[in-house]
Amino acid sequence: MPLHQYVCVLLLKNTQIDNLWRDALILIAVLCIFLKKGLSCRFNKNGFLIASLVIVFACFAAVSYLTAGYPATFNVMRTYTVPMLVYFIVINSNADSRQWHKLINIIIIEFAIEGYYCFIQAFLLGTPFALRLGYGDSAGRLDSSFYISGFYGNLRAFGTFAYPNTCGSLLALFLSYYLLSDFKLHDSTPKQVFIVLGMAIGLLATFSRSSIFGLLISLFVCELFKKKEKRRIIQSSSLLKVILVVFVAIIGVLIANYITGGLLGSMVGDFARRTLSGNDSSASKHAQDIFKPLTLVLQNPIGLGFGNNGSMALEYSSSANLVESSFWLMCYEVGPLFALAYFVPYFRVILSRRSYGPKLIGFTAGIITLICTFFVLPNVQSFEVIFYAYLFIGLYWKTRNYE
Repeated sequence: MPLHQYVCVLLLKNTQIDNLWRDALILIAVLCIFLKKGLSCRFNKNGFLIASLVIVFACFAAVSYLTAGYPATFNVMRTYTVPMLVYFIVINSNADSRQWHKLINIIIIEFAIEGYYCFIQAFLLGTPFALRLGYGDSAGRLDSSFYISGFYGNLRAFGTFAYPNTCGSLLALFLSYYLLSDFKLHDSTPKQVFIVLGMAIGLLATFSRSSIFGLLISLFVCELFKKKEKRRIIQSSSLLKVILVVFVAIIGVLIANYITGGLLGSMVGDFARRTLSGNDSSASKHAQDIFKPLTLVLQNPIGLGFGNNGSMALEYSSSANLVESSFWLMCYEVGPLFALAYFVPYFRVILSRRSYGPKLIGFTAGIITLICTFFVLPNVQSFEVIFYAYLFIGLYWKTRNYE
């Protein structure tokens, strides 16, 4: 999944190999499950809701395409719905908790390496390397989203993904999971340092405000509501963990800053000052998009036309309706009622009475992190983000069954 952009979109773009291989594998796996298990397939409340949403979105897409003919309609529908099907693969899998633990461990190490690569890519390889890979337009220029104000020419890290915010959201997702899961009980100190430092430096190099804030909010909320800490918000073990993480992050940033000749420190400092002072144009646009679309949504209770909203539609049409927030974007697509239903599986994890138990809190932290990014980023149009979100949602309910 993390290498899809590099391999299918860039490396093999001039070949006959279809870049829809992820969709094909997911659909084949779901079909095999249904053929094998038939009516004995596990659905539960989430499963019925997800299946219903897929049908509803297909209906919206069909009607929208027949009436308006938006060229991005079915590509948008695919991105919204196909990654959701991972949920059925997870909950119907015969793999036990030990096998899932091994898989998540591989993914965590993968994203730690991704974090180190982010730093190398942004500060050592730079824009020329990105352009050689195939990023950028036909004129050989990268979009402004790959830079931060005042430092044009110095990349924001985007790893092996399409955009910096996508990379930042996923690094924050897995870092929040790792910090609050029981993985650290089994990992050696060098491995913990390797993982936390890699993801932290990579996340910082993406300069994704929403991802960093989402990580911090999820850590605070989960520490606050842990079942073992109902009366004491911070215990000694928790405090030591926070101190260790902060210490490792500071040392790592200082080393990274030295390697870049002070550039990283200058970028982080200026970025933080503009964000806190409200002088950053990107931050202002994010803030506007939290409330400004409300009137438009109320005037269009069934949406503005499915498939003509967000950055995916903009690739096909200059008249696309743009908005940063995933919540408002989904309201633009299917109206507020179905938009609310679309996010129910996320909130069911957070609001479940066992969400903050020792086995489940890592998944909960990851989902809270993504929910925070949804407020200010159009992450619902990122196949990778939705894929890993429903992997977590599925594993959350799967883990509950193991207990």
